Amino acid sequence: KFLEERLPALGLDFDLYGDYVLGLEDDGSTDAVSKDDVAEVVQLLRASSELEDDDDDDGDAVWDGLVNDIMAKMTLDAADVKKQHEEEVKLQKEKFDQQLEQAKKEQAEQANKDPGEAAKNKPSNGMDDATKKAM
Repeated sequence: KFLEERLPALGLDFDLYGDYVLGLEDDGSTDAVSKDDVAEVVQLLRASSELEDDDDDDGDAVWDGLVNDIMAKMTLDAADVKKQHEEEVKLQKEKFDQQLEQAKKEQAEQANKDPGEAAKNKPSNGMDDATKKAM
């Protein structure tokens, strides 16, 4: 959404040039995108821009501002992804803890319900009573 608004304001078609910026995040690398990488892409965008005579200081400020805005947006997006992942992990852990508690509760109920059956289901120490008598 951010680029859909910003690029046309700079004389660039989002559908054509948006992928250049979006591709910085989706390159499969786990490394953070550097400001130099963003600046290189923005320089390419600047060369393709339809804005007139932006070689002055004001033009530089506009494009430098775009670099800073893209970096800020990527940083926020990365923080949001990390936060969402942490929340998902927390919810999954809570779910597993609940399942474990439920299983323990069911096991305890089964043991209280039929103590003889629970003893049969317990793993033996390697020798049953018949083996002990035979010895």
